[in-house]
Amino acid sequence: MRLLVAGITGQLGAGIVETCDRALVDCVALARPIATRGAGARLRSAFPDRPDLADNAVEGDVTRGNWGLDAATIRRLAVDVDGVLNVAGATNWAGDRRQLNAVNVIGATHGYQLAQALGEAAGSRKLYCYASSIHAAGGAQGSLPEFPFGRHENRTAYELSKWLGETSLLERAARDAGDGPALCIARVGGLVGNSVTGATRRRNSLYMLADRLEDLPLGLLPLSRGGRVDMLHRDVAAGLLLDALLQLHAAPPDAPEIVHVCAGESAPLTEAVFSALDSIDLAHRRRRPRTFRIPTGALLATSEQLRRYHDVPQRWNNMLIGLRYLSLDRIFERARLAALLPRPLPTIAIEDLVRSAFELPERHEAAVGGGTSLARFAG
Repeated sequence: MRLLVAGITGQLGAGIVETCDRALVDCVALARPIATRGAGARLRSAFPDRPDLADNAVEGDVTRGNWGLDAATIRRLAVDVDGVLNVAGATNWAGDRRQLNAVNVIGATHGYQLAQALGEAAGSRKLYCYASSIHAAGGAQGSLPEFPFGRHENRTAYELSKWLGETSLLERAARDAGDGPALCIARVGGLVGNSVTGATRRRNSLYMLADRLEDLPLGLLPLSRGGRVDMLHRDVAAGLLLDALLQLHAAPPDAPEIVHVCAGESAPLTEAVFSALDSIDLAHRRRRPRTFRIPTGALLATSEQLRRYHDVPQRWNNMLIGLRYLSLDRIFERARLAALLPRPLPTIAIEDLVRSAFELPERHEAAVGGGTSLARFAG
């Protein structure tokens, strides 16, 4: 299978590059030029050990119609790729609403249109996968199946943009009634760096909390009861996604597929994550915060509404929104993902998650002379 991939320079995109060879998937990278650096230059910088990505790169922009590709490029790609994978996303939780919508909503629909144009040029139906987010659920709690999410009053601008992207695609697929691209919406959970090297592209999610532990007022962290940390290493998530897409390529679905690419039922409780931090971080490199209970409704309302009434620095607003994802008592079901995969679903190893997110050394590093090397997590 050969895929045109947008967003390959991001966290999940890096995971795609790390796992595509094992999954027997070829990638044609689409990247937008930035200033004087074209797509090829950006990819050479991001993946110096993969010159093929730069050599075959396509310049485009997901916010433009057909991602900015002209008719000749579409005709060429139509015979070269089997589908389109959109892992591009505006992921700044406290970002500008217009930018969030431009990438997460308009970019999603433009990707669908491009897959449709590729299929028409090739005379065959193409696969289109949009990487959404489990956070499109907003403040919903409980057991959440792989179904379309409904309206919810507690969505941040980021969550709303992801939900609108999903909704737009589902509406288009319903309108096309099987004549459009084979559609897959992959709701991806939180991501940390590579499971082997620890390398990361983004310091978001748990990284953001780890970076600000020392700055918490009085060392206090507000959490509501029953919260879970749903995260996977980027290469693990990418491997699951590619395996699912291989199955959908072999048997294209008539109706849209929605899959949760996340830790699901194996996501650990937030309190368990901090307990594991206590037991692993024997050298006390990271200060464990003291947690106190806060009603879930208060946390949701504050993280969604505070910026309307008070000028909060973006880094703190991001962290406040991030607390939602440590405090919501919910499990994202993975039944459809499990049915697609040729192997059992992985379970999250809480110790590996903590070591990656809080950048702690392996056991042997800590045991030998109190070593403090964090080279494994450079990235």
